[in-house]
Amino acid sequence: MIGVIRDSWSLLLGLLLLMLGNGLQGTLLGVRGAIEGMSPSTLSFIMSAYFV
Repeated sequence: MIGVIRDSWSLLLGLLLLMLGNGLQGTLLGVRGAIEGMSPSTLSFIMSAYFV
């Protein structure tokens, strides 16, 4: 098991970075919209359209 992880650490690291970026993007869309003064209904439409 350790050998498999050792051989594919770069693939796992890349997957981790992609997952972190996706989660951060979803969080920052809502935060940035609130900072810009968007209404909650507009933010809800943008956030739901992002995941479609």
